[in-house]
Amino acid sequence: MNIASLLPGPMSVVLYGVLVALFAGFVRGFAGFGLSAFIVAGMSLWLSPQIIVPAAMMLEVLASISLLRSVWPHVSWHWVLPLRLAVSTIILVLALTLLAGFRPQWGDGIGVRFGTGLVAGFMSGLSSIGGMIAAMMLFTTSLPAARLRATLIALFVLSSSYALMWAA
Repeated sequence: MNIASLLPGPMSVVLYGVLVALFAGFVRGFAGFGLSAFIVAGMSLWLSPQIIVPAAMMLEVLASISLLRSVWPHVSWHWVLPLRLAVSTIILVLALTLLAGFRPQWGDGIGVRFGTGLVAGFMSGLSSIGGMIAAMMLFTTSLPAARLRATLIALFVLSSSYALMWAA
């Protein structure tokens, strides 16, 4: 048995993946976040997002667990909780509406498919925090660097853990 048969793909893709992961790890070590963004952006050239996103999320959670204890007291919870509450409320309302028997009579047209994609993408982005958007938004605030870093780490750990729970 040769080593190439144990690899998850061609050697060139594996080496490229190692370089992307090393760079993403460097960014993550320096800033405290950004691992997933670089892995997904870099590896989606070669692999399906269905493979990359869960793997990146697991790495993000594992990398952040050791930081939680030190950053927890510095998290600005007023940034984290409203997003979670909004998503949970929308999901609860939709579930109760379906449970009550409401079934709209929409056809299978391009408008319904497009609208479904837009709403699903928006909700996915909202419930996953949209890491880079959240980071850019927080960078525009006057939060001190330690609180900014702590808040972003907490956002990413919570959102990735939540998404992985549902993916499992």
